[in-house]
Amino acid sequence: MSGEKDAIVNLRQSEYDHMMNSCRRADNIEAGISRQMEQANSRLRQQMDSQIERMQQRHHRFESALSNMSGEVQRIEKANNARLRRLAEDFNSELMQVDNKIQQQQREYTHKFAEHDNRFAAHERILEQHADTIREQRHEYISLIEKQGENFAQALDEQRRELKGQIQTIQDNIVAKEQHAQGQANQWLQDTQDLLNTIDESYNHEKFKSGELAKLRSELHLAKTNIAQGHYEAAISTTQRTFLHTEELKMELELLTKKWNDYLNLACESAAEVLAACDTHQTAQFTFETEDGAEEFAAEVDFWTQGALSKLRQQVADEQQQLDNPKSLSLADLKQSIADSEQWRQESEVLVEQAKKALIASQLRNNIAQSIETALEKSGWDVVDSTYEGEDFRGALHVKLQNMANDELVTIITPEETADKSIRNRLNINFFDKNTNDEAFRQERLKRIMASLKEEDLDCSQPECKPGTENQSATEVEKLDFDKVRENSL
Repeated sequence: MSGEKDAIVNLRQSEYDHMMNSCRRADNIEAGISRQMEQANSRLRQQMDSQIERMQQRHHRFESALSNMSGEVQRIEKANNARLRRLAEDFNSELMQVDNKIQQQQREYTHKFAEHDNRFAAHERILEQHADTIREQRHEYISLIEKQGENFAQALDEQRRELKGQIQTIQDNIVAKEQHAQGQANQWLQDTQDLLNTIDESYNHEKFKSGELAKLRSELHLAKTNIAQGHYEAAISTTQRTFLHTEELKMELELLTKKWNDYLNLACESAAEVLAACDTHQTAQFTFETEDGAEEFAAEVDFWTQGALSKLRQQVADEQQQLDNPKSLSLADLKQSIADSEQWRQESEVLVEQAKKALIASQLRNNIAQSIETALEKSGWDVVDSTYEGEDFRGALHVKLQNMANDELVTIITPEETADKSIRNRLNINFFDKNTNDEAFRQERLKRIMASLKEEDLDCSQPECKPGTENQSATEVEKLDFDKVRENSL
């Protein structure tokens, strides 16, 4: 045997379940997220109000433009605009209902996430069920947006069929007024040009239908040329066709604008929820149920996850900053943002569990140290110093014991990462025997230590000698320097 031994110490599953269940959130997650969302909701409300205002401005522009158009076109435009408003109002009503359901489910989920369940596995299943429900309702929200597209497409087909008949009705009315061909061509040209100008002012057409407006203007330019050359029938045919395509473009732009805004709202809301969760998790409070009663710890998740929560929050904050200036974002970008937020939300919850495990692992290292002290105190050993490395509770715990003969024993309990993320520590035991080199004495102390750990529901591997140190006292005397241990940092 050597003066230095290594062993792996694992927490038994039954004790792991017990510690995970006895360690629970003491703060009110639901209230914390609600407070954070109150601030975000004000900004989201302003954003939606701004969208509604822009929609109303579009309607006003078209109403103003109608006054300059012929009476026949005014009647068609009023009917088509009324159809658009009805579609938007019906859809908004459905969307609001789903959004309310999502908010309610989010509150229930947050409440369940904060609850302590006596069976940890059951607790995880409940959380996953609620998470699935939220994802399903998000999908329902998105499905409604897509359904709106189908409704608009159907309305567009109906309008296209109706417009062909309406265009003929307009032409018949123009002819009935005994307008000559030049006057007919000029009226169609003016009405179509007014409609195109209003679309140009009202929609971000280059974002949603790049080049389409320019194509229609080119068609009108051809009609102007025909009029200038006296080809009035050709001009009438061209402008009627352009008028039809312009109406179709307006319908498509209304759909794409509405769809883009709805996805933007959902993306902003999703990012805000993740930010609220990150901020609430940052100041987590945990309690341990111990034999002496409940003991509370201020366990900042960012600290116990080595800054992972801050990195995650920064990702979400960067995303939110882009969403606050969304002009360059495409519909695909917004869809990806929603998917990213869902992933980030799950990651934030995983980090809470990781922090909880790290906190328990730190407490376990302290328990291991106490077990070693208990195992040796009857033999005249006392703890003379102990510290976490760098005075950081996430790191290795160093404990120095000494007996009456001034022999010293240093144990270093170091956390180890495992593939399954289980709680594991490496126990390094160093015997600094100053007055004797007694193998039997070291063996007796080691047996007491290992027996004590097993009594505490800990699974320990067989201690192994460090190669090359057999039959001698520990030689790495720097391990005795606890001032240096305190200065070390992770």
